[in-house]
Amino acid sequence: MPISYKILPGQMLTYVQYTGVVDADHVVQAAKAHATDSNFAPGATEFIDLREIVEFDMSYRTMSNMIYRLGKLHDAHGPPALELLLADNDVAFGMARMFESIVDLAGGPPVHVVRSEAEACCASDGPNSASPSFWQAHTSRRPALRHN
Repeated sequence: MPISYKILPGQMLTYVQYTGVVDADHVVQAAKAHATDSNFAPGATEFIDLREIVEFDMSYRTMSNMIYRLGKLHDAHGPPALELLLADNDVAFGMARMFESIVDLAGGPPVHVVRSEAEACCASDGPNSASPSFWQAHTSRRPALRHN
């Protein structure tokens, strides 16, 4: 599956990385996998990393249906406090913004789309926050952030 995840229960974070070609079924299968994981904590922040996606194989209609299916999953297992989507290229950013709009119209959990790790760190302040060291420790990419 082109989606992997790491649950960090102590930080109330779930890191989800998408790679390659991703379709709606992949997203729902991955969400179901981490929602049923023994370490899953309802109310955790989900950091969804879209930087390694090659192609989104979905339309507005399939994305809307996917969001409906994710809503049913959230009803059963509890929604995230925030879904933070990191999309550094224009196609991924556009698809993430479409996702954000549809979820908002459907009354789903808050979604925030960012283009950089720095924005992700700022958008996730509070108890479910991610620092530059989070990106270094939990992602396969080296963080763009530098700190002294």
